[in-house]
Amino acid sequence: MRTLDEILVAVDRAYEVHPQAGEPADGAVPVALGLPESVEEVCALVDHARTEGLRIAVHTTGRGVRQTGPLDETLLIRMSGLTGATLDARAEVVRAAGGCLWSDVSRVAAPAGLAAMAVTTASVGVAGSVLAGGVGWLSRRHGLASESVRAVELVTGDGRIVRADADHERDLFWALRGGGGGLGVVTAVELRVVATGTMHAGVLAWPGRHAPEVLHAWRAWTHGAPREATSIARLVGGGADAPTAYVEAVVLDGPQASAALLAPLRALGPEGDTFASCAPPVLDRLHFDVLGRRPVLYDHLLLDQLPHEAVDALLDVAGPAARFPMLDVELRHLGGALNDRGRDCGALGALDADYLLVVAADPSAAQIVRDVVDAMSPWAAGHIFPSFAGAETAEDDVFVSASLRRLSAVKALYDREDRFTSALAPSPVR
Repeated sequence: MRTLDEILVAVDRAYEVHPQAGEPADGAVPVALGLPESVEEVCALVDHARTEGLRIAVHTTGRGVRQTGPLDETLLIRMSGLTGATLDARAEVVRAAGGCLWSDVSRVAAPAGLAAMAVTTASVGVAGSVLAGGVGWLSRRHGLASESVRAVELVTGDGRIVRADADHERDLFWALRGGGGGLGVVTAVELRVVATGTMHAGVLAWPGRHAPEVLHAWRAWTHGAPREATSIARLVGGGADAPTAYVEAVVLDGPQASAALLAPLRALGPEGDTFASCAPPVLDRLHFDVLGRRPVLYDHLLLDQLPHEAVDALLDVAGPAARFPMLDVELRHLGGALNDRGRDCGALGALDADYLLVVAADPSAAQIVRDVVDAMSPWAAGHIFPSFAGAETAEDDVFVSASLRRLSAVKALYDREDRFTSALAPSPVR
């Protein structure tokens, strides 16, 4: 194991640590940055924080640090050095280290014809996704990414290495599946992967001037879409050029059924059509990342419904006539298994919404992001998706009171000193 001085990095500005996250609103920066490469080094960092009286924020890799919580008087632990994923093909389980990305899981699962309940962007961290729920291309058929978790290993605030699963540390296991984090440093996650069978996936593209008819047609199309179909309607671009309209989708069915299902969208005459039979690796590349490594501001709304009027409201502020520098506006079709709450589900369990609006833009366009979200607020479900929660999110915007009480009780058991901070971490019950 390396020395503590080798694991710790001095930090002058938070922007230098994670440029994608932007400057913290309050100007706070972490006292130091820890870059562990083993579980033992994670334990050393936790012990150091306890000795120095520091709180701990964990960045589980991927984009941004919105969910780490306040950074003042804090040791920020970035998990990107703790990597490695392995597949148990017989059990259909992948074990991913705490710093793994979803692309790392795909790399070991896909050759066996298996796929994880990964989020749509493969460069996002696994641990952070499952702590906050996670929605991807298989979600309408198989549910939240957090519901695919079979075990979690973490280092707690007192330096213990704990394994939580259905038979051990059951309350902790419940809290780690969609509860928002703030309970320890996740060092490994074991995930169920599934055989996708016959699968069609691709993207339909239209010039921006067709955005109104595309979005309205997609809205109507989703009303009859089976659980085997997961899709996203996007407006990408803006500024001097009208945004391009896209529909991305995955259909877990054969070629004839897929062709029949997609026919109403293809009748709109897309200029681009990449749909084809595919294997699991295609899922990593389907949702192209327009954000890159630039700073990004994003917001979201869970929507109870998406009537004709809601689409018109969105087009008024984000359509081709708006002419603003928007990067990405997405409507994701939810429902299906995402609204099924199993008896042994985790802290989040289900989303209880039928659509998800995600808006991403350059930080200079913050008012535009707010305008888009405000325009869609009449159809909001009334709660927040933890995957997109920021420091301003209130716990009761996400969890019902019974879940909050249980999360606080778990926090008291495993982090009584309130060592770990995150955007949604409840205070421990005293």
